[in-house]
Amino acid sequence: MEQRRRDTICEIVHTGHGASDIIKLTSYTKSAVYDAVKLFRDSGESKRKDHSPRSDKVCTPRSQA
Repeated sequence: MEQRRRDTICEIVHTGHGASDIIKLTSYTKSAVYDAVKLFRDSGESKRKDHSPRSDKVCTPRSQA
């Protein structure tokens, strides 16, 4: 759902609309629209960065069950 929302915002930005137009068209929150527009303009992609799991996390048999 979240990725679909970012893809939609990026498609609308690609057509030439600004953030305020997207907010009016889609009724998405301002923060979601501004974050997605900034990400798209900076990197040209709609995906968020991949995050790796914590390396200092202790895995015990009890926590894995």
